Amino acid sequence: MRASYALLIAAAAVAVSRTPVQSQQLFTFSINPSLGATFGLNDLPQRFAIRGKETDTEVLSGTLNNVVTMRTSIGLRWGRFVGIEGVFALTPSSLHSNNLDDVSVDVLGYSLNATGYLPLGKPGREFFVSAGAGIKRYDFFFFRSWSENAWTWNVGSGFNVPINNRIALHLEARDHISTFASNILGVESARQNDLTLSIGFALSVNSETAYRWR
Repeated sequence: MRASYALLIAAAAVAVSRTPVQSQQLFTFSINPSLGATFGLNDLPQRFAIRGKETDTEVLSGTLNNVVTMRTSIGLRWGRFVGIEGVFALTPSSLHSNNLDDVSVDVLGYSLNATGYLPLGKPGREFFVSAGAGIKRYDFFFFRSWSENAWTWNVGSGFNVPINNRIALHLEARDHISTFASNILGVESARQNDLTLSIGFALSVNSETAYRWR
């Protein structure tokens, strides 16, 4: 499944990079594949339960360990200063605990964000800030278990540094705020602040009006 995500992102990037630029377009379509790391996923309740299709499994002193986050967004921008984007992120992880063998976990994120851009001198060089809301999903690779879903909201900022008239280097830091449910009566849920640092590319079409990189 993870290989399929990577192939889909690569195919979309190639398709965008081969599309001819049309001048004098008000809207800009972009795709931003990136790679990074997420910190803060290990803020879990001291005790929580993995909900099962037949029975729940209690986890004691669990932590989520991960290194890499794969992320891509598809955006629509109006003019130079405002836009929206839909984001998908995948963070492969593993759950360590005091009472279970290690369990693989995929943490998936889906969000819709609004973004504002501030040009910085050279055409195409810009600072951006964005905020939005979405869903975080924990897929536990555990026998006959359900996935856990949590509402999340996020704030982020970063820079686009132009390489040519279609491609920019995309640098971003984003904080995702959510609640991890304990699923155990009398045990409080835990607040999570997941900080993701990523680097990638912003690939755009119909970008002459928005960036004017030529």
